[in-house]
This record gives sequence, structure tokens and C-alpha cells, in this order.
Amino acid sequence: LFSIFGVVFAPFGLVWPGTAQFAVSLVSGALFLFGLYALYVALKRGEASRIIPIVGGFTPLSVSLLAYLLVGERLNQYQIAAFLLLVLGGVFISLGRGTMKLAPRGLLMAVTAAVLFGLSYTLIKIVFIYQPFFSGFVWTRVGSFLAAFLLLIPRETRQAIMQNVRTVGLKTGGLFVFNKFLGGVIALLLNYAFFLGSVTLVNALQGVQYVFLFLFTALLSRYSPRILHEELTRPVLVQKLFATLLIALGFGLLYH
Repeated sequence: LFSIFGVVFAPFGLVWPGTAQFAVSLVSGALFLFGLYALYVALKRGEASRIIPIVGGFTPLSVSLLAYLLVGERLNQYQIAAFLLLVLGGVFISLGRGTMKLAPRGLLMAVTAAVLFGLSYTLIKIVFIYQPFFSGFVWTRVGSFLAAFLLLIPRETRQAIMQNVRTVGLKTGGLFVFNKFLGGVIALLLNYAFFLGSVTLVNALQGVQYVFLFLFTALLSRYSPRILHEELTRPVLVQKLFATLLIALGFGLLYH
């Protein structure tokens, strides 16, 4: 629902893109929300250490195939090598114990989330081909906003949400709002990256977030273990450093 705040950028270039582009924009935003829903269902059925590598690995592959078919993106040999290194690095750095042990339903929802994300990102790229950046961004945010109402149709869902809203504390509520603000900034920057460059490579570069995630969790484990604890045994460190090296090599190839 917070996606509607994307309309604040309307004065910077919102245009009516035509019926077809309007529909593509809304569908793109809605598919992203449905991808999040599938991701959370998968996380409910399995551990994050098992789900995240699957989604993180399949999403770039989904984007690369769909961008090839729908957008006509073609990568040169250096870009293909960089793409593979970035994806492999992102998968390796997010792997945890027992990653491959996952119930079929959880695996299906994780792959479904990756496909929905891939289709959403590819459609966003199509939107930006035919629309100014802020116009495309606003319309896709409206799509996510409208799709959110579909999740409120079940009565038990509405009751559960309202119950949590009434019981949440001020501190937790403030953290939630701040988190949504950061999510909005991330969405803006990520969409602008899609607008500027290859949707395939930009999505593959998201593997870099796992490097920062590892660094932040390592720092919290060291100085605030009560908040978050990360297992930092020698094998884990070797795995993370190897994955970081792959990502760094991928970066290097992109600037070859």
C-alpha cells in the first residue's frame, strides 16, 4: 500500500502513455507484489538460508531469458562472463547449511517468486523504453498499490492485519515505517538502473547486496550478538570470501 507514495514524483514527468503501456505498467507493478507474496510463502515453508539462494539464483536467469525474448537484449562475451560470475557469487555467498534440503512446495514457491520477479523486471524495462523514467515509475507503483488490495479480500487477513496494527509498539512501528522508506529509495534507485542499462546485468549486480548483508551481520554478530548472530566458522568465511571474489571479478569484467 505504501507504493502509492510513488505518486509524489508525478510532477517530474508523469504522462499518459496510452492504454497498452498503461496496462503493461500496472501488470509489472502487480507482478512484483505477487513475487513478494510467493517469496514470503516460500520463507514460511522453509528456512531463509534455503530459500534465498534459490530465488537469488533463478531470478537473474529468469530475467536474462525473458529480456532476450521480450526486449531483445544481447550480451557480449565479457558481459556474459560477468553475468555468470555475479550470479554464482550471489548464490554462493547466500548458501547456508542444508540449502538443498527443501520441501517440494517450498521449492515450487521459491521458483515461482523468481519467475514473477523476472517477468516484472523485464516488463519494467519495456515500460522505460517507451516512457520517461518518472512516468513509468509512478504507473508501476500504482500497479503494486492496486494489487495490494487483492491481498485484503480474505476477511481473516484483514482481521490479522488490524490486530497487529493495534498491538504494535511505537518503536516497532517506527522501525517498520523507516524500513518501508528505505524500500522506497531502493525501488527508485533500482528502477533508475533498469532505465539506464541492461536489465539482465543490473539484476545480476543485485548479488552485491549479499556481500553487504554478510558484512552487516558479521559486525552485528561481533558487537551485538543478542540482536543477530551469524555463524563465522573458518569454512563459512572461506565460502563468503570466495563468493565475494567471484562478484569482484564480475564487476571487473563489466568495466573491461
